[in-house]
This record gives sequence, C-alpha cells and structure tokens, in this order.
Amino acid sequence: MAPRRHRISIGGQRWTLEVGAVLPRDRWADCDPPTARRRLIRISNAATGATFLDCVIHELIHARWWALCESEVKEFAEELTAVLRLFSEQVIDAMEEDSDLPRSRKRKRRSAAPRRGSSGSQPKSRKNSAS
Repeated sequence: MAPRRHRISIGGQRWTLEVGAVLPRDRWADCDPPTARRRLIRISNAATGATFLDCVIHELIHARWWALCESEVKEFAEELTAVLRLFSEQVIDAMEEDSDLPRSRKRKRRSAAPRRGSSGSQPKSRKNSAS
C-alpha cells in the first residue's frame, strides 16, 4: 500500500506528513530539517497504536523546535502520548465534533477502553527518530 501524504502547517511552514512510509528497519520515523526545501516527515508503516502516536508527536516536535536535544524531544513526546492515551475517547469525540467530514467517513468509536500500563515503547532494535 502506498504511503498517505498529508499537507500540514508547523511553525508557519508547510510540511508533508507521509504515513505508511517504508523506512530502514532501525527506525520508526524521521524528519527533514526545517531548512530543507521539501520538509518531509515520514512515519513507518510498521508503527501502530501508541508507537504511531508517539512517533507523530516526536517528529512534529522536531519539525517545530529543531534545536531541541533528542532526549528532551523523546521525553516530552512520551509524556504527551501518555496523557492523550488517558483521554483517548474524549480526544476522538472532540475530533469528530469538529470534523467537517461526512458522517460516513468519521471513525467509529471503539467500545473498549484504552489499555492502561502500556508505555508505547518500541523494540530496542528500533530508533524513535533519525534526528
């Protein structure tokens, strides 16, 4: 399946967020520097669940605050992922309420509550980011 590309704005700059990218086995995601002409953020096709959310947040932080050190980016991305997972049903409801998509394209609510205690960490053999 081909990666899905989304045009987004981060820090007043246009970026392409590519979801489902084929990346080297040692990484979940990567981000071009904000000075790059194409400004591309790629999320691996292997990233799912909390790992996917953590990767998106992690790379968005890099896109916005490139000079931030990797340990700070990693720490904040993991913290924000954990908070968003606590309120996942409310986040989904809020997105659906604000969505201008036709009802048939909106995501169906999951009946099960999010799992607690899962940190969303990835295997030791993968890096969270290329940055």
